[in-house]
Amino acid sequence: MKRFLKILLISVLCITTLFLVLIFGFRYWLKNNLPQYIKEKMPYNITYKDLKIRFLQGDITASNIKISNKNPENQKIIGLEGSVDVLYISNLAMYDALINNTINSDEIQLSKPNLKITLAKPTEKKILKKKASIVFENVKITNGNIEIERYNHSPFFKIKNLSLSVDNLNFAEDDAVRKLPFVFDRYTVKGNNLECYPNEMYKITTKSIDTKERQMLVKNFSLFPQIDEHHFKIKYPHQTFFHFNASEMNFKDISLKNNKISIENVTFSEPKMTIQSNQLKKKEKKNAFTYDLDLKNINFRNAQFNLLDSKGKEKLLVKNINVSIHQFLMDEETRKGKIPFTYTNYKLSSGALVFNANEFYQLAVNQLTADQNSWNLEQFSMQPLLSRQEFSRRIPTEKDWYNIKVAKTKISGIDFKIYNNKPNVNINQIDCQNVNAIIYRSKFPKDDLSRKKMYSELLRSIKFPLLVHNLNVINSYLQYEEDNINDNPAGKLIFSDFNLNARNLNSNKGYKNTLVPIAINCQLMKTSPMNVNWSFDTAKIDDFFKISGNISNLPASQVNLFLKPYLNVSVEGYINRLNFDFNGNNAHIFGQMNLKHQNLKVNILDKDTKEKKKFLSAIVNLVVKTNSKKFPENVEVNVKRDPTKSFFNLFWRGLEDGLKKTLISKDINEKEQKLKRTVEKVKIIKKKVEDDKASLKKKMNDTFKK
Repeated sequence: MKRFLKILLISVLCITTLFLVLIFGFRYWLKNNLPQYIKEKMPYNITYKDLKIRFLQGDITASNIKISNKNPENQKIIGLEGSVDVLYISNLAMYDALINNTINSDEIQLSKPNLKITLAKPTEKKILKKKASIVFENVKITNGNIEIERYNHSPFFKIKNLSLSVDNLNFAEDDAVRKLPFVFDRYTVKGNNLECYPNEMYKITTKSIDTKERQMLVKNFSLFPQIDEHHFKIKYPHQTFFHFNASEMNFKDISLKNNKISIENVTFSEPKMTIQSNQLKKKEKKNAFTYDLDLKNINFRNAQFNLLDSKGKEKLLVKNINVSIHQFLMDEETRKGKIPFTYTNYKLSSGALVFNANEFYQLAVNQLTADQNSWNLEQFSMQPLLSRQEFSRRIPTEKDWYNIKVAKTKISGIDFKIYNNKPNVNINQIDCQNVNAIIYRSKFPKDDLSRKKMYSELLRSIKFPLLVHNLNVINSYLQYEEDNINDNPAGKLIFSDFNLNARNLNSNKGYKNTLVPIAINCQLMKTSPMNVNWSFDTAKIDDFFKISGNISNLPASQVNLFLKPYLNVSVEGYINRLNFDFNGNNAHIFGQMNLKHQNLKVNILDKDTKEKKKFLSAIVNLVVKTNSKKFPENVEVNVKRDPTKSFFNLFWRGLEDGLKKTLISKDINEKEQKLKRTVEKVKIIKKKVEDDKASLKKKMNDTFKK
């Protein structure tokens, strides 16, 4: 037993001694032969002043290091050029370093590095990935200047005075699948004058960057094109010119994994965004920004947004924008849709918003607040950029000129979704308070002879599901003016104290109930109550509709504001009540109307002087029923539609037909012919009288001469 223990002890001592000899011998060999080994085996030229190696721990410390590529043209490995004051590597895998020519370590520390790094060229293989030539799980850098470029020497990243600590860093671009050239878990960073080039078009810069307790502060952040606007349009004719900057940007917990950039609690202070569209139609192509973005709790404070057209003219300006978004996601799946991202739970407020819609109109909002459920607009306006006369000269055919103001607009109960690349919009209620709308049409331009759609067809033409349960127009004022080709002032129709409720406005896309009922009450010409019930069905291909209502206590003189300048006619008397009950479609309007009136007279006016033509007026009033019966009879209305005219033209023609049949007689055609014959006889008699006067005057002159 003693002999066995003695032999065992001697064996252990011999093995230990041999192991120590091997370690110290290998350390001695490394110290004296490592430079030559590095020179022969490593793909880099490396020199250093001092080297300390702890073989068992795998620790290496070196100082005054200079490094460069042996073969700068080799794009299969990461390129390194520059210097490091002090390098410390912990737990280095010696076997991989010496045999496999790779560096794999738990931690690397660099003091005052001044390095230029060239990323390896991606391989074409998408399944098998070549192992990275350099992998450090943890990296610490103090006071460094780092420059990273892609394999083709295009810039990717630069930073000065860098102090960095990164955990679980994988720093190689070794396959075509990976878009991000590095990934990591936790980090702290501080540096100045950062530059990043995410693609060939754009550049990101910051004045400084700093992290404290997982929160990063970036000052003077800017994203802008690498070339000026003129050359950008030439080089990228189908791309949008984009510029974004912010005085400060704060965010927390940035993570780069599996080609996804994830950031939490992002805040932009005083950001300004400018977008200029290109005149050329954008080609269908892959999005230039191919990374996945997962952003949570995004905030924009006191932002400004500018949208310019292709010529640099301002189309949209929004100031004092404050936005918060709970989550924003853009990935491979969302990029397939027309809206390339998804978002949840947003809140928005802004100051003045100005949108130059086209050469004719400017839209403006004084204040806007919104979230995913409701929108509120204060002082919305649609202001004309041209006078009425200039507008009429510019348009090729007849078109309405608008001047619209809305004190308050509230859109509530918004449900907006995307299905099969199409929006699906469901709105509970829209309230428009104190609308002031002036609509003007000049008859000087040519008639617009295009086919006009009925309102049911207009809604049906919307290509996506749209449903508005309630639309309310409250306490509003509408004024329609129309110029004739004469020199008269514009004729006016005025609807004051105007209130409208429209229910179930829909685009007939999968809805069971497609009937749209509309109720209107107002004051006609500021004096007479007017009530209208109107309905149509968006599912009816013939655009069938119903419209009924009444007007009461209307002094006939009130409609002279429209009749006098437009038709050279004025009326006297009183309309006690006008009732109408019409049906119709896209071909004609038909139904019944009755009118109760008293002391009604029609005055025919001279076109130039606007004086009453007494004789002609007297003849016309011979066939006009001055007073209605106590219980006026209904008259049948049936008018064919002119498809080049609007729905309201058809409605007006229905009323006109009813008025003619009521005021003149049911035998209106016979009466009209009789009136024409009477007028012709009057003209003949008048001419004979004038001829007789002329003949008598001639005879008298001849007599005096004799």
